[in-house]
Amino acid sequence: MDLKPIEFLEELIAEPGRFVLCGWPSTHGSSEGRACWIKEADGRDVAIRTAGGVRSPVELPLPLWEEFMQAQLIRQDGELDNGTVYRPTLDGGRRLF
Repeated sequence: MDLKPIEFLEELIAEPGRFVLCGWPSTHGSSEGRACWIKEADGRDVAIRTAGGVRSPVELPLPLWEEFMQAQLIRQDGELDNGTVYRPTLDGGRRLF
């Protein structure tokens, strides 16, 4: 999956109730070290349809997470047992035009 940063934000993260969970990949079996995943409001993994089928969980690349944090498009919003929750700020949320 090859999404631009704005597509990650607008199409995946800024949907009502969704959030980013950053933690350690032991529960998802992905890469080593810290990782971030996009979650539904109820904590389930977001699933997206791609040309290759359905993909879940959806991992937010750490460089994008860092870019969104630096631009203040997401902010820390608490802790769960398996990681730290980040939600879109007003600037990072979906805007109606």
